[in-house]
Parts: sequence; C-alpha cells; structure tokens
Amino acid sequence: MPYYDFDPHNLPQKLLAAIGLALTSYAQTERMVQDAIAGCLGVDTEYGAAATTHMAMPLRFSVLKSVAEIRIDDLDALDELDELISKVEDAANRRNAIAHP
Repeated sequence: MPYYDFDPHNLPQKLLAAIGLALTSYAQTERMVQDAIAGCLGVDTEYGAAATTHMAMPLRFSVLKSVAEIRIDDLDALDELDELISKVEDAANRRNAIAHP
C-alpha cells in the first residue's frame, strides 16, 4: 500500500503560497460582495458586515441581487451585476476545490 504524506508541514512552499493566495483572494472577494450589499442598502460597511457576516455566500448573492434591483434602475448595470455574480460563483467553486478537497 502506498504511503501518502498529508502533513501540511511537508508540502512545498510554492504550493502553500498558491493555496494561501487563492484563499485570501477569495476572502477579499467575499468582502466586496458584503460591501456591495451595504452600498445598495445605503449603510456603511460596518453595518453591512454586521448584517451579512453570518450569511453563506449563496444567500449573500440572493440579497445582493434583491437590493440591487431596488437600488439600480439601469437594466444593463443589473445584467453586468449578474455576470459578475456568476464569475464570483465560479471563483467560489474553485476556492472550495482547493480548501475542501
């Protein structure tokens, strides 16, 4: 039977750096979604974070779409938001593949 070393201390530094970059980049993206919700609600980021911190990302996406539809009157901008959310959902799937193999 082959031996698999799952000790994270034995992973190559370049791999650890790549994993760290992917996870921290996505954490920043999550914050941008929270800030977008706050902006559409007309509250500062502190109140926005208080309202969204415990939300899972699918719920944040739903809330963002809902508040954006109320706040934004430009259909092209709403279509662009849908495209951006789709890209963030793809990024979430990629992040999850790294963080939860």
